[in-house]
Amino acid sequence: MSGALKINPDFEYTTQRYPSDLIINDQTDYIRFQFYEYQPPFHTLSADKKTNYFETDGKRASYYGLSGEGNIGRKIEDDILMYMPQDVSTSMSTSWGGKEITNTAALALRGYANLTTGGDIAGAIKAVGSGVPGFAKGLPSSVAAGLVNMGLNATGVQTNLGINDILGGTAGVITNPNTEMLFGGPSIRNIGFKFKMAARSEREAKNMLTICRRFQYHASARFGGKSPIVAGVVKGLSNFGNATKDKKEKTKISKEEIKSFADSNNFISVPDLCLFKYMTGNNVNTYLNQYKACAITNVDVNFTPDGSYSTLVGGYPSAVELTVGLVETKIIYQGEIDTNYKGESN
Repeated sequence: MSGALKINPDFEYTTQRYPSDLIINDQTDYIRFQFYEYQPPFHTLSADKKTNYFETDGKRASYYGLSGEGNIGRKIEDDILMYMPQDVSTSMSTSWGGKEITNTAALALRGYANLTTGGDIAGAIKAVGSGVPGFAKGLPSSVAAGLVNMGLNATGVQTNLGINDILGGTAGVITNPNTEMLFGGPSIRNIGFKFKMAARSEREAKNMLTICRRFQYHASARFGGKSPIVAGVVKGLSNFGNATKDKKEKTKISKEEIKSFADSNNFISVPDLCLFKYMTGNNVNTYLNQYKACAITNVDVNFTPDGSYSTLVGGYPSAVELTVGLVETKIIYQGEIDTNYKGESN
């Protein structure tokens, strides 16, 4: 974001708070929302490097490893302070799934384990080879399944019987699936807040709408934007020029055309990110989970939180319910749990 917000001249975009008379002392618990320009995670990577993931100064790209606060750029002076809502919770989840490890897969895993644990190539080959006779014994079952399917399909009965279907229907047994739970990866954390605001004055009603609109503003993409990467590509192409019928002649793209393509309204800019903290006084609350920079996924404003629409004398809604959905832009790792409570970054 650059410049002041331009929605309505009646609204002043400075630090806002609800309740509007919220007094912060050493014992006051509240949530502080701050907003930052989005910084692309690979914006400093050099296209000239043969090796991947190195920055222009030759250092390993900071995107990898412990990722700190996330993809935040310039801070936007547009803080919002809100009271602690009724529901303050955190949730973490990881993906685990059951995988059926067949004899063939088990042999492959056994061989790979030999390679990764000690580099024993001979042991890997031996491990796989030792199971070949057992694997061969299973071939008749699979052949039988294929023959049964072919026979039924030939009669016009479309079927897809597997080995277990045949074994279960004829011998009362099925193959052992050897199911193992394998880790699929961590999940990005999601969090949502719901704030009900009731106006006690026209000024507070105006403040409520300001807060809602500021969340909507920062969650929205901006029309237009610069793309230096695209500009570089176009400029590179212009150096070669466009071949005409006479190969000796080349038509170069002008600087004006490059600027028009790269800086025009062919693009939209990524919305801002939100970094919120649970606060006690002027300090981060170390008893509650803190989060890295988040993308704002939804902003819902309900103008009838009590079931009917009502206004103050000036026409402002007397009450609104604001719901904000957030998703963390980076994974949290084991080594970040303790610092996460302290609101620190790595």
